Amino acid sequence: MWPVVAIDATHLKGKFKGILFVAICKDANEQIYPLAIGIGHVEDEESWSWFLNQLRRAIGCPENAMFIFYKHLGIKNVVEKVYKDAHHDLCNYHLGKNFKNRFKREDVATIFTMVANCYRVTDFDRHMNQLKQLCKPAYDILIRLGPERWALAPSPVRRYKLMTSNTTECINSCLRLLNEASHFFVQAIDRVEFQVIGGSKDRVMNLSTKECSCGEFQFNLLLCTHAMAAISKCKRVAIEFCSDYYKTRSWAEGYAVPIRPIGHPSEWDIPYDM
Repeated sequence: MWPVVAIDATHLKGKFKGILFVAICKDANEQIYPLAIGIGHVEDEESWSWFLNQLRRAIGCPENAMFIFYKHLGIKNVVEKVYKDAHHDLCNYHLGKNFKNRFKREDVATIFTMVANCYRVTDFDRHMNQLKQLCKPAYDILIRLGPERWALAPSPVRRYKLMTSNTTECINSCLRLLNEASHFFVQAIDRVEFQVIGGSKDRVMNLSTKECSCGEFQFNLLLCTHAMAAISKCKRVAIEFCSDYYKTRSWAEGYAVPIRPIGHPSEWDIPYDM
């Protein structure tokens, strides 16, 4: 895994309230890899301290590690204590969003994105000068924050193209589906068929045929919220009801045989009888 960790928190909106703390990184295929999750009552320094100390116990502090987070005072103070040897960077997504809301100018947000994603120092300096001429207050804020904390070119360590903690939103989107499913009332018709009550319409879910009256389950071969609710009611494992096409084994088998390049057309050996 890359030594770049994005951390964030979100509110739990289901039956049980609280804060979900999330730490993610990316794997060699640039896919999101959840490192750790934790649940607390509130988002404050004490909760962040508990979560990050548990994270350090689990993964240690990799060499040249970098932590990306939203500019929340509670996170900032704790990260600097628990991972004082690591580099601490700001989330570009939230920073850019704040710029857009504060200055109400699309051109300022656009140049900020260009500045943040430059690989060469010369390009970085050029775009920063453009921003200085365009909006001096925005330029001053970025200088005060420290360019090495939000931009690629002046960063002392590699970011591996991970510029934002907003990638934790994928975890949040999964939670939203589970939260929706938790509000359904599930009534068993028999051992495999269930009536799922709630939402815009009541649905009938059959775990044996892997069909739901909403149509989503059988068309995508991936769980709909009604299927999640029924499976949770039965205390079954959700992955059992997903198509093999979504599983790691199928993905690996697809690339088991090397795909050879065909080369330039001028080098093709075409038989005369074709």
